[in-house]
Amino acid sequence: MKASCGAAFGIACAVAACCSIAARADEGGISFWVPGAYGSLAAVPLNPGWSLSGVYYPLFVSATGAAAVQREFELGGIDRTANFNLNLKVKSNADVVF
Repeated sequence: MKASCGAAFGIACAVAACCSIAARADEGGISFWVPGAYGSLAAVPLNPGWSLSGVYYPLFVSATGAAAVQREFELGGIDRTANFNLNLKVKSNADVVF
């Protein structure tokens, strides 16, 4: 009984390890909130009167992808092979002040 429970536990752990994906941060590790928008001083009342603030937000985004397909077919009694490769790369840099 103990051996079957141990084997079942081992199989369950192996399935969980194979089916899980790694955690990823949004946009290269920056936070969702813009710095200063809702920080630790969010509950502190502001000084009376008008105020204006600006936040510099550098944004560097990149993405890559690749796909490959290979097919074998017969044409005129001769075996032929077709290879198709596609590589995509996108980069964007933006300087935003708001």
